[in-house]
Amino acid sequence: SDRLGFDPGLLGRPVQSYSPGNRKKFSYLQSLLLSPDLLVADEPFSSLDPEAIRSLRALFLDLKREGTTLLLSSHLISEMERLCDSFIILKRGRVVVQEALDGLRQSHVLVRLPRGSAAPDLVDRCDPAGSYAWARTSGGELSVLAARDKAARLTEAAGGPTPALVDRSA
Repeated sequence: SDRLGFDPGLLGRPVQSYSPGNRKKFSYLQSLLLSPDLLVADEPFSSLDPEAIRSLRALFLDLKREGTTLLLSSHLISEMERLCDSFIILKRGRVVVQEALDGLRQSHVLVRLPRGSAAPDLVDRCDPAGSYAWARTSGGELSVLAARDKAARLTEAAGGPTPALVDRSA
């Protein structure tokens, strides 16, 4: 409980009375009691404060070093890059990319499109072949993990007053 910053004093209370972050920490503690070979977590960092995120990241890395397989589902690519060796990217329930991190960095780029760009329509209308493997909005910005050969088309079509940023190390 110390590793995740969970207050043992909460154990006398019903779990439903915990904050969302403490509920998440408690569920990890329950799962880890069994020393699992596989740990599955959906959006592992949601509801956690920055300190708890750092603690959980360190715990995941320790578990990984000890041989535990982690299956993490998240929209936070930057966190997943720190933890994962390979990626499966789903789009509408179908696998569109399944590669090791190094392969993903060679085949794709992360394009960040500014707020108000035409990119959301572009991604919805011009992506029948799945050439844009992953997209999400955050604070009005759209980030798209695009196949390297499609990144220029995406940024051109987005247009707008502020240029798109292309992170070739994605």
